[in-house]
Amino acid sequence: MFNPDVIFRLLKESGKSPMDLAKSIWGNDTHTTPSYFRDHPNIRTDMLEKLSVFFDVPMEVFFDKPIPGTDRNNVVGHH
Repeated sequence: MFNPDVIFRLLKESGKSPMDLAKSIWGNDTHTTPSYFRDHPNIRTDMLEKLSVFFDVPMEVFFDKPIPGTDRNNVVGHH
């Protein structure tokens, strides 16, 4: 399942601004913020691809599942 908390973790880790993320997904004239993803758990693949490109990570990072080849998952706030 898509985990929007990963977006906020990556924003913090990367130092990129939420507005830069919003513009990269919805264009320069957007008024939408990254909080959109918390209210829309069924993300479209084109948005997922844009997130992946923006953060330079594989699309799988945004899902609650184990990361292949590791003993960890990408769920934020869980052990």
